Amino acid sequence: MKRDMETMKLVRDKIPQIIAKSGKVAEYEVITDEKEFENLLHQKLLEEAQEYVASGSAEEICDILEVLYAIMDMKKWDMEYIEDKRRDKVRRNGAFTERILLKAVHE
Repeated sequence: MKRDMETMKLVRDKIPQIIAKSGKVAEYEVITDEKEFENLLHQKLLEEAQEYVASGSAEEICDILEVLYAIMDMKKWDMEYIEDKRRDKVRRNGAFTERILLKAVHE
């Protein structure tokens, strides 16, 4: 089998089937180790964040959200738990609505 593209990255569940439908063969494995999966999700989050910064596209925001949902699922955190944490942090530290740029802190 000729290797057209050497890739070692976490991909969405249907990517192997999509590759097969294009007439190519996907070589892949299913990650069963939780720590390895968590590390791969962290790498994927950084990859998707970089892609969003480069493109500014809604598609990349969707990818970021999907990775975040996978992390939440792995950690058994539901949306209510995350929203409670987010709201608490907003109460304590604010959000980003006022667009404040901190320039310096002086003693």
